[in-house]
Amino acid sequence: ARLREQVGWYTAYEVAAATCQDQWDIASKYKVLVIDDLGIEDNTPRSIAAINFMVSKRYDHGEDMATIITGNMTTDDITERYGKRLTDRLIENGHIIVCDGPAVRRKVKKW
Repeated sequence: ARLREQVGWYTAYEVAAATCQDQWDIASKYKVLVIDDLGIEDNTPRSIAAINFMVSKRYDHGEDMATIITGNMTTDDITERYGKRLTDRLIENGHIIVCDGPAVRRKVKKW
């Protein structure tokens, strides 16, 4: 239970749609933060600013906090959408792991 309290899991859409105060709280609260499916949030200046804010706040905490970001975007896609600063922070503060291959999502059965 104690470990569960130190890990936060949010979709990129949830992070981008959260209020500024909620974004601040999310960025500061967890030792490990997972931002899942980067790129699914609205492609608006507000959403882009929210993702940049979240990564910047985590980056400012340095080695005390880990951030895991998943998505189907290349580094070039990330730079184009979010800017070079965000891409640089991701590269400086971590590792980019590319899993290349066919999609293995299960097909959803229709009712």
